[in-house]
Amino acid sequence: RQDLPAGTYTYFFKCVDLGNNAAYDKVSFKVEVDQQAPNVVRAYNDMSGKLKIVTDEKSTCSYSNNNEKKCNFAINEGANMPYSNSTEHSADWKKLNFYIKCQDINARQPNPNECSIIVRPES
Repeated sequence: RQDLPAGTYTYFFKCVDLGNNAAYDKVSFKVEVDQQAPNVVRAYNDMSGKLKIVTDEKSTCSYSNNNEKKCNFAINEGANMPYSNSTEHSADWKKLNFYIKCQDINARQPNPNECSIIVRPES
C-alpha cells in the first residue's frame, strides 16, 4: 500500500528474466484525495411514514432528535439510518427535528458540532 498525496504520478518499471532479457514500461495515474464529508442532496417524506435522505456518495448516516444537543453528537451515538454504505437512508417520520450526520467510507464527516442536514418537519 502506498499513501500518496493528491497529484499525477508516473512509475517506471524494468523487468529482467533469467536469460538477462529486459523489458521496460511505465504507467501514469492521478491520485485524488477525498477531503469532504458526504453531502445530502435530497430529503423528503416519502408519504409511507418514512423520512428519506439521499447523499452524493455512499455513506453511513445517523440522527438525533435531541433539541438540546442538536448536532453535537457522534455518529455512533445517533440512531442508525439504514442502509450503511449506501446513498439512500431512511428513518421513521416523526413531527420532531432530525439532526442528521453522515460519514463516507473514509470516515469523512461533518465537524463535531455540525450536521450534514437538519430536517424540521412541518405540521
